[in-house]
Amino acid sequence: ETGSNAVTWEGDSDPNIPQNFKSHIKCAIAFTIGMMNLVVSLAVSVFTGFLPQIGHEFNSGVERMQLCLTAYILGLAFGPVFFGPASEYYGRKKPLLFGMVGFIVFTTYITFARDFGGILFCRFLAGVCGSAAYVIPPGIFVDLYGPVGRAIGYQLFATGAFLGGSLGPGVGISVAAQGGWRWNMWLLIAVAVPLTVTLGALPETLEVILLHQKSERLRKDTGDWTLRSARDERPVRLHAYLSKPWQMLIREPVLMVVTTAFTLDYGIQSLTYSEIPWAFQMRGWSTVDSSWALAITIPGFLLGCLATTLDTKLRFGTELRRGGLVAPEKRLPPIIVGMALLSLGLVWFGQTSAHARWSWAHLASAESMIGAGMFMVWCTATVYVQDLYVSHSNSALAACAFVRYSSGAIFPLLAGPMRTVLGVSWVSVSLGLMCAFLLPFHLLFYFYGTKIRSWS
Repeated sequence: ETGSNAVTWEGDSDPNIPQNFKSHIKCAIAFTIGMMNLVVSLAVSVFTGFLPQIGHEFNSGVERMQLCLTAYILGLAFGPVFFGPASEYYGRKKPLLFGMVGFIVFTTYITFARDFGGILFCRFLAGVCGSAAYVIPPGIFVDLYGPVGRAIGYQLFATGAFLGGSLGPGVGISVAAQGGWRWNMWLLIAVAVPLTVTLGALPETLEVILLHQKSERLRKDTGDWTLRSARDERPVRLHAYLSKPWQMLIREPVLMVVTTAFTLDYGIQSLTYSEIPWAFQMRGWSTVDSSWALAITIPGFLLGCLATTLDTKLRFGTELRRGGLVAPEKRLPPIIVGMALLSLGLVWFGQTSAHARWSWAHLASAESMIGAGMFMVWCTATVYVQDLYVSHSNSALAACAFVRYSSGAIFPLLAGPMRTVLGVSWVSVSLGLMCAFLLPFHLLFYFYGTKIRSWS
């Protein structure tokens, strides 16, 4: 506290500052939110493994069952526009707890649903609530770490989303074959409940909320009601935070460009995930085995994580130590490399999937390249937004998420018609050529991003 009765920290070494938390506390927070990310991601793709079983139960075709994926993805679109701003107003912990409890409740409702409409409704609300595990954690890493640490932390965290997406179809069909499709929901609940309880025992990480709590505690202990925190001095209404994502999306040209890149990347990823199992089924793999074929992307994700982590530590970290301040565009080389790998991997996968004479090992190698490219593009873009907006990054990412997932909700519905018209091979090749077309725009942004940001 200063002479002006403003409540502040007890110097830069105050252990209550989130970046000064003990290492085991930081690791516990990172592990918990990382596992939440995996569970929510698993809930997206796990349904693809047992859509025929649900269709049989409710007398509906697989095409109609695709709405189960669309409903959840729409939930992921609408949830962040509330949870992103709420995490900057109420702190990180309360909105994330609220979201995970809601995810558990509505996933439980799905297990008892006896009509298709009830499943769709609960899937949508589970997506809304589960989106908290997507949009809030990037801000937590900003709270806990500096520019290098938060990038590495987020890259490790993001592996959960990619693992969930890759393992989901195989887990879904295997569990459904043993005990029915509802057991997949119980599996998600069994993992989500202890994670939510653990989160409740972990500390808040947003400094403005911690200082507000400190001022309340000091006023109560000392009886000095003149003590004030920054939140007390400059109160902001919730509606101002809720409108922030829309204002940022409209007024920030750089955010528009990044959002477009996010949306296209998500669409490509969604369609790619749809095509990979079909390519293996064409080679005579069973439905169960081909669902597990997506897991072959995991080595690629891990290589992508290693590459981005080393780039952050060695290249970006060195520049940061040398110059003190580094332009956010210095983060972007991995996104350029990742887009090139994604393009090459998709074309390779498409060409080798067209001819049975090529060993499945070619498909597996192409999948690993696709996985590395996806990871590098996605993570680099997210960390770039973190660097640009820092304490406001959750609102910026909420705007990105709304556009990305609301547009991406149609992709599961497009996969079947595209496969019918183009075939598995040419769908993959077309996506690869689309990535090649987008590559120059990423180069343009690397060289002229600073100028584009000046237009904001």
